[in-house]
Amino acid sequence: MQHRKNLYLSLAISFLSIITLAGCQQKTDELTSSEVSSKTGAQSKPSAGVNNPNITKTTYQCDQGKVIYATYDSSNINSPKASLIIDGRQYELYNVIAASGALYATEQGISPGQGMRWHTKGLEATLETMTLDHTADPSQETLLMRCQEPI
Repeated sequence: MQHRKNLYLSLAISFLSIITLAGCQQKTDELTSSEVSSKTGAQSKPSAGVNNPNITKTTYQCDQGKVIYATYDSSNINSPKASLIIDGRQYELYNVIAASGALYATEQGISPGQGMRWHTKGLEATLETMTLDHTADPSQETLLMRCQEPI
């Protein structure tokens, strides 16, 4: 248990360091339903971006009938990114080191002043809150939704 807490604490510190060093500013856009459709492309299976094998688009079916459209961009091997569209809003996330699967994070979460983490492993994904404080206890984060990639 202590190992897991230390791992999450290390991830949080690494993430904050990356944000600080990169000087990145996240942007959350309000999208209309037609923009969501045009940005997500395929509705269920992963598909390559327009002639770019480094871009994958995936649709996830989540708790309470929600849908998350994800676009993964591995064009820059040193800085993979994910873009999520949730309830018509777009969130830009950056890759963080994960013990298993792929982990992306952003300081601009669904709730004001709260970041979020997107963790994928196989066909499953979870969306969780992420407190933006190095003293935060990762075990106290809130699960926002569980998702499954359609087969």
